[in-house]
Amino acid sequence: MRALFGSVSEKRDVLLLSLVAFLPISRAFLFVRNQLNRDAGNYAVVDFQNSINIVAAALMLWFLLRPRARLSNELMLRGPTQWMIVYLGLCLLSLIWAGNPLYIAYQSLELVIVLFFMGHILCLIADPHDAILYLCRFSAATAFLPYFGGVLRSGGDIFQHTNSFSTCGAFGAILILSCMKTGVLTLTEVKYSLIGCLVPFVFGTSAASNIAFIVGLILLWSLSAEPPRTVRRMVFATAVACCVAVVAFEMLMPYLFPGKPLEQILSLHGRISLWREFLTIGRQQMVLGGGFVVGERSVDLWGGGFGSAHNALISVFINTGIVGLILFAGAWLAILRRTYLCHLCGDPYAYPLLAAMIVGLVNGMSYSLVGSSWRYVTTPFFGIVAYASIFLNPAYYACKDEYLLADDLCSS
Repeated sequence: MRALFGSVSEKRDVLLLSLVAFLPISRAFLFVRNQLNRDAGNYAVVDFQNSINIVAAALMLWFLLRPRARLSNELMLRGPTQWMIVYLGLCLLSLIWAGNPLYIAYQSLELVIVLFFMGHILCLIADPHDAILYLCRFSAATAFLPYFGGVLRSGGDIFQHTNSFSTCGAFGAILILSCMKTGVLTLTEVKYSLIGCLVPFVFGTSAASNIAFIVGLILLWSLSAEPPRTVRRMVFATAVACCVAVVAFEMLMPYLFPGKPLEQILSLHGRISLWREFLTIGRQQMVLGGGFVVGERSVDLWGGGFGSAHNALISVFINTGIVGLILFAGAWLAILRRTYLCHLCGDPYAYPLLAAMIVGLVNGMSYSLVGSSWRYVTTPFFGIVAYASIFLNPAYYACKDEYLLADDLCSS
């Protein structure tokens, strides 16, 4: 672990907390849960892997309740993450009308605990440069170790089709590249982290991650010292990318959708049919949903349970209904807006965070790393979100006049 995080882990407490954060992530590296013949009614069964998560969540909560975590907790409640906490509060309240209260309480509180715990680690690191370097290395480790475990289990096959560690590799790589472009990190500092993100991303062969990464590259190329120019370049790059995709679709198909026939591409590997069924079921309880996580995991389609809607927005809709969808969208709009306005105020760390969050959210339209239960890639992604409250929060309050100016600039 010390080799992974280098100088930022010289503090014993940061090293210890990193080990705790990696405890549930180790599941993806060491174990593979049997996904065959899943019964939609057995989603709440506690097995060995779930026990690891429960122990880790309990340890994280113990650290968060100690006096040393008071400052980070206050910053998380005061920063843009407060709106995400409001949404997660609704998720917790869904136990009132959905039943299975212990399961819903655990699933929702686990996300709150992980979010606050990553903020606590960043607050202990204290320095913005070291903290974002930590996130780059944390993302790389989270992407590479499960990928490496998959290679070992498959007898050396380097192609591991998945939408999990490839997602982490995509937003981690964009975070690193954006930090390099803004000058907050150098290639020497992050070269191994960049490799650790790109290898799982490339060999994960996920079409959704490929598309999300292209969106990240557009954001990266568009970055300029002048905000209006950034917006113009972003519009131009998006238009060019769309034209190229339409004109040269057949040529790009093997790269964007590796190993997939045209029928699977047009059906999004069966996801269109899956989304249609989930939306049909979701309309039966469209105001408040069927309960956080319970809603989507209790769905029984085609003789089995899918466990996830494979789309963050649909997951939110079927779990917490239209009310949850409004709170979820509002929370992310608040976080992204605050981060972008910090970028307009000249904070060099804001744009890399913004780009990484957008990449993760785009990938979330196929893999619910947010809006559903905890997944191991949720931890580094929540670390990126927590950074906005721990370090960008003071910049926001120090630049209120410039923020108003920035709003006028964006609307003109």
